[in-house]
Amino acid sequence: MQFIDRLVESYENSNYTNVLIEQFVKLYIEPWRFNYLAKSWKCPKSEVNRAILSAEDWEKERQLFLAAGKNIVVNNTAEVCATAYNYGKSYLVWLEFIAPDNTVHKIDAWIQETGKNANFGKQGKNAEKFIDPRSPLCQDIYDSIVNKGYIDPNIAKLLNSVGSLTWTGNKEQRVQKKLNSFIQQKLFEKAVDYAIKNCKINVVLLQLDKFDDYLYKGDPGKLADYDLRITTSTDIFSARIDLKLLEDNDTAKNQNPHDADLLIVSNWRDAKVGFYRVTGNPGIEKTEEFQTILQLFNEMLISAGKCFIHISKIDEETGKVDFNMFGNI
Repeated sequence: MQFIDRLVESYENSNYTNVLIEQFVKLYIEPWRFNYLAKSWKCPKSEVNRAILSAEDWEKERQLFLAAGKNIVVNNTAEVCATAYNYGKSYLVWLEFIAPDNTVHKIDAWIQETGKNANFGKQGKNAEKFIDPRSPLCQDIYDSIVNKGYIDPNIAKLLNSVGSLTWTGNKEQRVQKKLNSFIQQKLFEKAVDYAIKNCKINVVLLQLDKFDDYLYKGDPGKLADYDLRITTSTDIFSARIDLKLLEDNDTAKNQNPHDADLLIVSNWRDAKVGFYRVTGNPGIEKTEEFQTILQLFNEMLISAGKCFIHISKIDEETGKVDFNMFGNI
């Protein structure tokens, strides 16, 4: 993953290119606090950034960072390499800074989203994540393809850069993967909403990444889809969950769980749903309320019918999309 120079300019003037810029954060940390934070930084363990800086080189950069003192000059916009949600949201970012000899250097470091001494006040924000403002909403692209058979050619040109470094396949395969995952998530949300309103189940569903409804460039890291909490008559159960759309639900154990405790899976062939415990002891899945939500999810999928999309071709010049619908039969 390469640092993108002049991210602020790219963000504000991004209409000049047909490539989406990587997701990034704006930083609200004062120089003296940056210097304080750097004293406790550890070399990140990441398969992405380690190919760029060795642990030895990383420590050299940290020492240069510290040598700049409390007046360290840091670019307040930085590319996101990964996102974690274990102890409050934090970002692995590429920091561009000026060393004591006035040369520009870069170092990757974990920055928590919130902090006591951030510029936004006590317990305010250290960092705020953004994506390219041209990133289209999944629902808009899906509706345009299904209802019209084409999308705006300007958007069609951008779709080459959708996805992360870990995604494989061509443009069409990557777009349909994201759209189908989005449709599955919306149907699950619909099932939870129905359970709340019509079954009087006390459940809270929190989406973890506010940009998950967009087609954008960048990798959110090991971040699951939702936090799910169910309150029964006797107890409160919670789990971090990730949804997986599969051809065979028995392959759930082979999926990337991100940081989820529990996978909720559905089979695109026949709408069958299930779950797989990734870590921790069984809890929420034993409740009657959870089982009701799974049943509702199954019913939503069946009702939706052939709601998933296979894209054969996206013409970047005309915006015409060749596709067919499948699933849940």
